[in-house]
Amino acid sequence: MDEQSLIKEALAGNENAWDELVKTYMKSAYYYSLKLTSGNAHEAEELSQDAFVQVYKNLKWFRSEAPFKNWLYKIITNLFINLRKRSARMKSLDSLKQEPVGITGPDFSGGAQSVLSGEFQSLVKDKMDSLPARQKAVLALFTYEGLSLEEISRTLDISYASVKMNLSLARKRMREELKEYLK
Repeated sequence: MDEQSLIKEALAGNENAWDELVKTYMKSAYYYSLKLTSGNAHEAEELSQDAFVQVYKNLKWFRSEAPFKNWLYKIITNLFINLRKRSARMKSLDSLKQEPVGITGPDFSGGAQSVLSGEFQSLVKDKMDSLPARQKAVLALFTYEGLSLEEISRTLDISYASVKMNLSLARKRMREELKEYLK
């Protein structure tokens, strides 16, 4: 079945259609969430699962003029931004509590170059994590998911100019943060 048929069937209560939608998009939802959470597998899993709960509750509001994947990414991004806001409030209340930095990813084995690239990837993830949530989402959608600026605008429901500004600011900050490594 195509995407539109699956959505129509899921709305009609067909659990098999819903399961197929989840199977089709869970992997990309998880990997996008993984980018937003700087490689924290546990947070990425929770974020992507929470997104599918929201999708299930709000499927009737899906407008089919945009791809389902874009709508899913918008939900993930909004959940991530809300999570970041809650986390910032909790940190201000409990400044002694330290969150562990858990970065998981592919196992690079062998050679000094592999170790350096792994270290650099870890550094990039750390620096990306320090970006404001909206900038991080725009950068992740553009860089890792390959969405165009127009697709990001529709996905996040923000203006094209805002996407360009957030992408520009994110890139500038990343260049500044990594300038000594990019010589």
